[in-house]
Amino acid sequence: MNLNTTKSDIETTLSQTQRDIDITLQNATNTINSQVNSVQTTLSSYIRTTQDQFSTENSFMVYQLAGTFTLLGCLISMWHMTSHLRNFHQPYVQRKILAILWMCPIYSVTSWLSLVIPIMEGYLAILKDLYEAYVIYQFLSFLIAVLGKGNRSAVVDLLARHADHLSPPVRCFGCCRKHLGHGMVCNDEKRQLAEDVLTQCQVCAMQFVLFRPLLTAVGFVLKKIDYTGPLFGP
Repeated sequence: MNLNTTKSDIETTLSQTQRDIDITLQNATNTINSQVNSVQTTLSSYIRTTQDQFSTENSFMVYQLAGTFTLLGCLISMWHMTSHLRNFHQPYVQRKILAILWMCPIYSVTSWLSLVIPIMEGYLAILKDLYEAYVIYQFLSFLIAVLGKGNRSAVVDLLARHADHLSPPVRCFGCCRKHLGHGMVCNDEKRQLAEDVLTQCQVCAMQFVLFRPLLTAVGFVLKKIDYTGPLFGP
């Protein structure tokens, strides 16, 4: 009887001890897992913070470098513009030069702002393209001002003297004017060829002036409304 009782007590004690060990082991496992998760969370947060700091420093360095060259380009352009203003002896030519020189400050400042404020990139692109089209127009006017002192007829006369080197302009449906021969050619034909070449240059320039900002504005609007039609891709 005593032996059975002792055996039962021993089994009960062993069972209780086993349960205590299991509980202790489970608590230890939970504590270790909790500490591991805490370390992982802290490490992930540290990595994200470090990456953000590196990204911020890198972006600041990019902004600083781009801003430095933007400022340098603006200063050089302003120096050239003030030089022209101090020696404003040919207004009909220098006004166009000043308009062209504004290209660098406007392009550089808008590009830098697009880098710093990406949300404004679309609006600034329209501004850049508008002025680019204006500069193309001014450059053609500058050439006419230099070659003919603002007189288009003088430019045509100048081109007519070199008509042998002019390529005939392309007309509708691929038709071209005939090349001038190597024989005697009357001055009227030379002048007509020069007139056609200059007219084609002006028409092509005005096409760019019209369509460049227009297409940029259309692309901006389509991007705003999130249009991805078959002609524009995904």
